[in-house]
Amino acid sequence: KILREGPSQICDKTGCTGGGPATFDICVQDINVIIPLDFGLESPNNAYGYLTNRGQLLKSDGTPAREVKLYTTNTNPTLYFTDNSVSYQFAKVDTISSTFDTLCRINMTLVGGSSGTKVFKTEQAEGLTNYYLPQTPKGVVNNKSYYRTVTTNVYPNIDMQWYSNSLGEKFYFIVNPGGNPDDIILKFDGATSVIATPTGGLQVITPLGTIEYEAPHAYRINPGDNIVPMPWQAKFVQVTAISVKFETHPYDPIMPLFIQVD
Repeated sequence: KILREGPSQICDKTGCTGGGPATFDICVQDINVIIPLDFGLESPNNAYGYLTNRGQLLKSDGTPAREVKLYTTNTNPTLYFTDNSVSYQFAKVDTISSTFDTLCRINMTLVGGSSGTKVFKTEQAEGLTNYYLPQTPKGVVNNKSYYRTVTTNVYPNIDMQWYSNSLGEKFYFIVNPGGNPDDIILKFDGATSVIATPTGGLQVITPLGTIEYEAPHAYRINPGDNIVPMPWQAKFVQVTAISVKFETHPYDPIMPLFIQVD
């Protein structure tokens, strides 16, 4: 089961009991997803868990950031998840009260991706967080965090997941049978430049910092639940000045292909 939480969001599932539209505080759906094995070398880390936005987040203009469903608090940059994008936000906080702080946000979107996707969370972490803020006068209490986000069918038969562990944030594409990894194009709006490195990695350069990803790992999982690396290395390749895709090679599409980005 994977979860979405309110506050009081509109349920767009026409098959919901009682007809629609209706509002919900917690929506539970059964969706089939495959959880990558992550090479079995790393453990989840509570410090980097994904929290649910239940009204505690505001935009820079002071209005509620309702489009943000999940976010992190201890990473640099901070990550904010909507149903169809991921935002990286760097912050430079000036210690002089008379000067302005600086924020820099990079929006990663999937070019040509499916519309109407939803971001969910799974793998609950330990601990709860409480918020008592002016915009939440009744408080936001017992806010749980999760180790993984899941967005299904970001492209036909391709799922996207983010995972948080002791080595930081990473993301995956799970290319199910019928999916085409060539469909995946990542665009980074707001970046100064985006560079696919000679080793197949990725640098997203911003005025306040650089986001660096290693060359992706491509692998399968056999019936014995063992990781089988592909005989080729997936690489980031340039599409435009601010977008990239994956260079992959032919493979048997009868089993899912995992593309893991550290």
